[in-house]
Amino acid sequence: MNYQTKYKDCLIYIDSYWNKIIHKPARQKVNHNFITIPYNFITPNDKKFSYIFYWDSFFIFRGLMGTKKKWIMKDMVENFAHLYNSYHIIPNFNSHAPIGRSQPPFLISMVLDVYKTFNNGNGSLKGVSLIKNFLFSPRATFGYINWIREKISLAKIEYNHVWNNDDVYNHYIKNLP
Repeated sequence: MNYQTKYKDCLIYIDSYWNKIIHKPARQKVNHNFITIPYNFITPNDKKFSYIFYWDSFFIFRGLMGTKKKWIMKDMVENFAHLYNSYHIIPNFNSHAPIGRSQPPFLISMVLDVYKTFNNGNGSLKGVSLIKNFLFSPRATFGYINWIREKISLAKIEYNHVWNNDDVYNHYIKNLP
């Protein structure tokens, strides 16, 4: 028995739950602490949170890879890029309260997850499917080269600015042996 048959009920529940935690960008919020983000986003919970969380999103990406909802991964990277470009930090979550705090630098991992998911880096396309995609949709098969370059460049800047700079943030450790 394969896992899809064995865990069918569980997989149906998980697939339906994504719809509860994927949100459209908010145009206006009553809560002025909320930082508006321009793209669709996903939250870790359907009842408690209305924010995107940097750390949680990394793990959510791992759950999204290979699902029908994988499309939101690119939107989330765009949201994190927007936050960095606006505030020169990716805060713990999209609120003004943690604007001086960040979490481990997962942007590069998320960019690579998007690339792998949408560009056959996970090996999901084989044989005829890979050839068909190459012939009829080469951009989908081999990627958005400019997008990936731009996001990797931004992730490098974010890493160096936030994590390797003691003038900006306190994660830098001087004089390591």
